[in-house]
This record gives sequence, C-alpha cells and structure tokens, in this order.
Amino acid sequence: MRLGAIDIGSNAVRLHVYDIVQIDSKILLNRLFAHRFPIRLGQDVFNSGNISEEKATDLQSAIKTLHSMAAEWQVEALRSVATSAFRDATNGKEVAQQITQTTGINLDIISGEEEAGLIRAGILALTVTQTNSCIMIDVGGGSTEVSSVLKGVYGPTFSFNAGTVRILAQGFTDAIREEMALWIETNIPNELTYTVFATGGNIRRIHKILGHSEVDPLKLSELRELRSELNDMNLEERMARFDMNADRADVIVPAVDLFLELVKGIPCEELFVPEITLSDGVVCDLFLR
Repeated sequence: MRLGAIDIGSNAVRLHVYDIVQIDSKILLNRLFAHRFPIRLGQDVFNSGNISEEKATDLQSAIKTLHSMAAEWQVEALRSVATSAFRDATNGKEVAQQITQTTGINLDIISGEEEAGLIRAGILALTVTQTNSCIMIDVGGGSTEVSSVLKGVYGPTFSFNAGTVRILAQGFTDAIREEMALWIETNIPNELTYTVFATGGNIRRIHKILGHSEVDPLKLSELRELRSELNDMNLEERMARFDMNADRADVIVPAVDLFLELVKGIPCEELFVPEITLSDGVVCDLFLR
C-alpha cells in the first residue's frame, strides 16, 4: 500500500511517501520520496501571533506542489497535519480553511497530545526497544513532545510550548525549564530502566555530525561536548564547520539545549536516534485505520 503524509511544522513543511506492508504484527515502511520547504511559519507566529499573508501564500504554493508530487507517486491515501505554529496562530483555522477552499486539500490541526501519540506509535511500530519502559522526546520548531511507555503500558504524554524556532523568538525561559523538570519528576519514575529515543531533524543531524550510524546510541557526554563547541561559534562558523544551511545552523543550539534539559531528570546516559518522523507515525496510523 502506498501512503503519504504532509507535515506542516513550525520550521518546515515536508512530504514523505511510503510503501507500507504488515508482516504478522510488524509494520514495514519503505520511504520512497521526501521533499522539504523551509517556510518557517513559527517565525511569524512566535513573534506576532499570526501567520502572515506572505507566509500563507508560500504555504499554499508549497502544499499544492507537495500534493502534486504525491499524486505523481500514485499515493493511495494522504494526510496533511499541522502542528505547533497552526495551534498557536490566532488565524490558524482561518488559513487552514482558505487553503482547503482554494486547493481542496484538508489540513488537520492536531493537538500536542495527538502529535506525541503519533510519534510514539511510529517508534513502537518501527523499532525494537531494549527495555519495556521507554521515553520518546521529539524536538520540533514550535513544541517539544514527550511520550512514554512504562512497564510495557502506554504512559503519560505531554507537549511543551518550547521548540527551536520559538526559543529563537522568545528565549528559553526559567518557567519552561521548571515546567519540564516538574513534569519529568511527576510522571517518569526514576527507578525504572529506560530506552530513550530522540527524534527530530536537528538530533538526526547531530547524530551524523558525530559520526554515528542509525543503530549507534548518542552518548549524553558527546552531546554536552558538542554544545560547548557550538557555544564558541557564530552562525557562519557553524555553517562552514558542519556543512549546514542557515535554517539548520541557527536552530541546532536550542535543539541541543532542549534535549539536555529534558534528560536531566531521566536516568539515562545515552539516546537512540532512529530515522523516524511524525510522518512515519501518521502513515502507520493511516494504515491501521
């Protein structure tokens, strides 16, 4: 079965196309195609509270293009989901309705809880966990989703209003740090042994920068050392040193900060960084419906 997902994030808008099959209880995804537009909706929303007319126009054009690409790949079903920037924008529903009216493409503005749940579902469907308790941390442009499995049972999930683009606009406040620490302390028992998964474009890029393959864990000590190195670089130096575009080089620092902040209260020394995205969870959910 060929399925697709469009993920309208705060930093970028992405299409993924997959062939998907189920063998016994295991779902197998073959990612056939991916395309990304770095529209950065959050730059508007986290500064002004609205999606600007210019960004809305860019978004509409991008979605039309991605929808055409999905059609070329003969996708049987396609779901488009919008996340943090659309959730927060005062005109998010209006922009979504305008896009639907002009293109015929429905946009689902999903809650942070649903976003966390879809990411967890994708990880559980597509990876092998080493323990029966897991933590999933996904750092996006506008929000950070944390989900859990405790002793083999779905545990708490939460969506923090703290993402890389949002932090660039508003800063990483003490209030957010305290909220994260309190949630972890309240919801994640520290006597359990966890497999901790880290997802999002920034952590995947960091994983590759540090020379790891997908199956290699990322040591927290390595992440701390990289953070120290990044601190001494300006944007242009990061771009040159790590071969990054500007729209990656500016958000990589708040991404590292978010991961390091969240793991402070989790008993772990390493993170697993699978090539899994929100889109993977979306198509797994589509397939199982």
